[in-house]
Amino acid sequence: ATHLLRFCSMPVSYKRSITTKKEEAKVYLRKGFITPSVPFAERWFIKMKVRELDQYLKIDLEGALARFMGREDMYARFLYKLQQDETFQKLTEAVESQTLSDIERYAHTLKGVLGNLGLEEGYQTSSELVQVVREDHTEKIEPLYLVLKEQMQTYLNVIGMLEQPGQ
Repeated sequence: ATHLLRFCSMPVSYKRSITTKKEEAKVYLRKGFITPSVPFAERWFIKMKVRELDQYLKIDLEGALARFMGREDMYARFLYKLQQDETFQKLTEAVESQTLSDIERYAHTLKGVLGNLGLEEGYQTSSELVQVVREDHTEKIEPLYLVLKEQMQTYLNVIGMLEQPGQ
């Protein structure tokens, strides 16, 4: 039988073998069905711990936790702050207006944020974006930005499934 997740319009026929809600969520996340537009309240069925992040993301978890003095609760709070951070939105506006100085500034800021959080792929992409702007290879800005946009959406999806800090 084909089943639907209540906020997902895509049928999934392989779901029979999934035994827990957490396993179900992993499948949906990997398939890209859970998006940042889905409110956190509708992702009620999964609560992930910080130590489980590496199952979903390429992340330097040990390095990131070392920067946060080993405190998972503090690290989780900073991950949650990424959801409210406006740097990526400002980068989007800079890319749309093709303002190279702003693209460099916001990509560099994002590089630092993602690097401190151990989010390696986003760090690498934003680092490349900064370098491309500095070397005036404007034709490479849009493709790198699109890769970074996809990475940010994945980060926000996964962060939305973390246990709330302090719980």
